[in-house]
Amino acid sequence: MKLQIVKNTNEELERFVEAQRRLAEAQQAYDDLKDRLIEKMTREQRKSYTLDDGGKRYKVTYVQSMRTQIDEAGLKKAMGAVPFRKICKQVIDRKALEQALDAQTVDPAIVGQYVKEVPSAPFIRFTEGAVPDESAHDAE
Repeated sequence: MKLQIVKNTNEELERFVEAQRRLAEAQQAYDDLKDRLIEKMTREQRKSYTLDDGGKRYKVTYVQSMRTQIDEAGLKKAMGAVPFRKICKQVIDRKALEQALDAQTVDPAIVGQYVKEVPSAPFIRFTEGAVPDESAHDAE
């Protein structure tokens, strides 16, 4: 059996490159619209929007979580090396820190200077489902 080598793949490559370009443009348009929607929801302090269209229900929900960030170098300097090592492994052991705060073996005022809540980047969650049948509620 002889292997056939196709030398002219330009048509497939051209179609692929064109599809890749359209995908990048669509992704950019999507990202721009998503950013505008997040800005609008932030400005209006709206948690969600819902759209019913053609028997489908579309919903976007604004989501932003908080995470705790600790300035470990500053906390170590403020607490001193020995107490700091008691609450650390290779990185801060958050459970040990919380236990030390509960046991009052570390000063919460010092720890509080080096721990802060940091918001994550906001994003929207998109869901799609059927529009609820309101006639079922009318029968009750």
